[in-house]
Amino acid sequence: MKQYSDFIDFEILEKKIKKMNFPSDVFKLLKLFICVSKFDNDHRDSKFGLTQGVPLIALFANLYLTE
Repeated sequence: MKQYSDFIDFEILEKKIKKMNFPSDVFKLLKLFICVSKFDNDHRDSKFGLTQGVPLIALFANLYLTE
């Protein structure tokens, strides 16, 4: 489980959040926390991984694992 959040797929997480039927403005706000730019040494964005320090990371990780 070490560095698990680095491998969370944004698309899968977004689909799971959409199933919760939040109002569109709440979904857009949550998406801002999911899609925080993550920069590696080569300065590129990724479609995987949540940035450490995001207040909702534990919630997103648990939601991602739930099925």
